[in-house]
Amino acid sequence: MGEKKARILAIAPYEALHNSIIRLAKSREDISVDAYVGNMKEGVEIARFHENDGYDVIISRGATARLLREAVRIPVIAVEFSDYDILRAIRLAENYPYRYAVCGSLEITKRARVLCDLLQKKIEIVTLYHQEDADRVLRELKWSGISMVICGTVGEDAAKKVGLSSLMILSGDECIEAAFDQAIEMSRGYAYMRERKMAYESIFRREKAGILLLYENGEIYFSNGPKVPKEVQELLRKSLDALPDEGIKKIQAVKNTFYEIDGSWIQGENGRYAYFRIQEQKIAVQTGRQGISFSDKKQAENYYYDSFFGSSGALGFMEEKINALAKIGQPTLILGESGCGKEQIARYLYIHSVLCNHPFITVDCDALNDKVWAYLISGASSPFGETGQTYFFQNLDKLSENRQKQLYSLILERGIHQHSRIIAACVTEKGGQPKEAVMRILNYLPCVKIWLPPLRERKEEISMLASLYLAKKNRDLSKQILGFEPGAVELLRQYDWPENYTQLKRVLDELASITETSYISSLYIRQFLEEENKIFACSREEKPFDFERTLDEINRDIISQVLEKTKGNQTAAAKKLGISRSTLWRLLK
Repeated sequence: MGEKKARILAIAPYEALHNSIIRLAKSREDISVDAYVGNMKEGVEIARFHENDGYDVIISRGATARLLREAVRIPVIAVEFSDYDILRAIRLAENYPYRYAVCGSLEITKRARVLCDLLQKKIEIVTLYHQEDADRVLRELKWSGISMVICGTVGEDAAKKVGLSSLMILSGDECIEAAFDQAIEMSRGYAYMRERKMAYESIFRREKAGILLLYENGEIYFSNGPKVPKEVQELLRKSLDALPDEGIKKIQAVKNTFYEIDGSWIQGENGRYAYFRIQEQKIAVQTGRQGISFSDKKQAENYYYDSFFGSSGALGFMEEKINALAKIGQPTLILGESGCGKEQIARYLYIHSVLCNHPFITVDCDALNDKVWAYLISGASSPFGETGQTYFFQNLDKLSENRQKQLYSLILERGIHQHSRIIAACVTEKGGQPKEAVMRILNYLPCVKIWLPPLRERKEEISMLASLYLAKKNRDLSKQILGFEPGAVELLRQYDWPENYTQLKRVLDELASITETSYISSLYIRQFLEEENKIFACSREEKPFDFERTLDEINRDIISQVLEKTKGNQTAAAKKLGISRSTLWRLLK
């Protein structure tokens, strides 16, 4: 009989490590691995949930591994990182044009100093001696002019909080294989006595819903962590005395979200336990209407930090202004061409505002039918009846003039802009020409403006944006792309990017997916940009005019098309139209 396989519970602080562990484990016949993604406290909850499932060893990394050693009785092995892993991160950061630093544990910084000495690189290196100091240290780095850090998982979490870009050091395959080997040695020489808790063994295994198990006195015996929100835990603990012997099944609303709760009493070996199964309903309170959606702070944070703006440092020079505007309650109008990140900026304003613990309500003005519009304006359960909300009016310029006036009257008459936050977004023409609808908004509402520059005005930053976004794609795809071939970035800079950051993200997504080498080739980029040119050449074909509109509206449409062809040059546009600049300006009003 052969050696028993070592049963390993892998808890990866980030997705790329999780994917690499699964991939490498498939080629090993001496181990059996179940892998989950969970950082810090989330990882601890996963480990506690599976503590009695018969695993020999837990594999994790960094601060998560250290917490696990304190929280569970199963031996914990940390996946290390090599000098080459740090070198890969440093090489990827070479395209970053601003000041950056290496910030991490003593193990990271000692190795980084040796590598920098060998490579003769002058990079600021700061050691995090205590996890609780991370926020303070990174905030001090930001104040000193640092805008990006090369770091571990602790540093990455802290970087998000203080508004720094980050490039995380990823563990290579050789380090994961070394952890597997160590796990095998430990499992063979270590006989661990496992206690079985029959009361929940068959119930909890592989359960995707939230599970809460309480003692009769209301103390928590078991919970599978983030799947059971604290607010729901507290509600069920307080209502335990009312749980009937036959159990309950009900829908419960908690903080704008519905939960389906199944509750019953079960008999264990040492007494009776209250068992609850909690399933979040995907439809939040008051949602389900076309064009209207609700989200909370955590959802908004996930959306922003997973977006191109959040992962590429695209906020850039706008950060100071946007942070200042986030703290005020005045209505805010976000302007920019298509693909400039207006929705991402709206969510950034929300998550950094004093109303971040209240719902974020998105109203897509381009998707509202007559029924939904009537509900929004005058319905008894309209979201405008609440206070402390953040309302984001996406595509506000797509509303008809009559509906715009209705909305502005409602906001002003009810004082919605005084007890809630109003954020609106409008698309401007290429060249920054405001549409007539935008001018109406500014005339009716006392708005502050945020102008988002098109990507073609930030071409010198494309190398930085692309490199930081590639770091994210390396994590998502479990790849180790170091950057671009010589001349490749210049091709990106030379392109006009008609759909701005949205288009750049899409191109980089495709390039990262097909690249199997360490560097993205100039050939790939040239091919992709030629394809983009073909796509947008088709989309730029002139469309017939709608002759149901007024003559003034048709004139403005003609002028807009000519301005686009002259790249916003009003003198050239007027000459092409055979009119004076003053006449052109009058027709645009």
